[in-house]
Amino acid sequence: MNNISTILAIDTALTGCGVTVYNVDTGSNVSERLDIKRGQAERLVPLIDDVLIKAGIAYDDIDAIAVTNGPGAFTGLRVGLSTARALALSLSVPVIGVSTLDVLKAQLDSEYEDKQDLLIGTIETKRDDFYIAAWRGDKVVNKPSALSAHDVLNDIIKADEGRVRLFGDAAARLYEEVKDESSADIDVYSGISANYLAKLVYAALMENPVSGYHAINVSPLYLKPADVSVSKKTYKTMAQH
Repeated sequence: MNNISTILAIDTALTGCGVTVYNVDTGSNVSERLDIKRGQAERLVPLIDDVLIKAGIAYDDIDAIAVTNGPGAFTGLRVGLSTARALALSLSVPVIGVSTLDVLKAQLDSEYEDKQDLLIGTIETKRDDFYIAAWRGDKVVNKPSALSAHDVLNDIIKADEGRVRLFGDAAARLYEEVKDESSADIDVYSGISANYLAKLVYAALMENPVSGYHAINVSPLYLKPADVSVSKKTYKTMAQH
C-alpha cells in the first residue's frame, strides 16, 4: 500500500532554484522559485525551509522527494541531487530523479490537447550543440542526446511529416538555426515547474510503490562531459634537496 501524501520537489537543473511541496490528497501545492544564475548551493536549503513554513508542515511530514537529474548545468545538477539525497537519507524516504526534458514535456502537455505534434525538447549547452529529446504523444522519437542543429533538422525534423514544436530554454536558439528549412513553432520555457516534477514522481510511486530510503535515478544525467580548460600559466617550483 502506498502512503505517499506529501512530496517535496527540488529543481536546480537550469537557471535558479525551484521548490514545491505537493499535497497528493488535495492536489494543491506551495511553490517558490528563485531565478538566479549562480549561488544555488547557498540558497536552496533556505528556500526549502521557506516553502515548508508556508505549507505549514515540517520535514518529518515529507513522504518522498523528487529532483531533476539533467541534462542541465553541471554545478546546479550536483547541488540539487546531493541535497535531495541527503534529505531523503535523513528522513528515510524515497528520492526519485526525473529528466529535465521529461518535466518540460509534462509542462507542454498540460497546455496542448493535440498529441500529434512532434515535440522536440531543447536544453541549452552553452556550446554549438543542443541537448535534445523528441516525442510524438507518449512515444519517444529520440532519446536524450547532444546534437547539432544540422542533425536535429535532418535526422529528426525532416524525417517526420507532422507539425513540429520546439520547447525548452534553447528553443529560440535552435529555431533560428532551422527556421529557413522548417515550419517549426516554438515555446520557450526558461524554468522548470517543480509542481510537474512532483506529479511525475507521484505517478511513478503509484506504479512502483517503495517505502523507506530508496535512491532511484539520482545520478546526474550528463550527455557530454563538462568543458574543462587547462591553464596555460607556468609556475616556478623550488627544487627539493
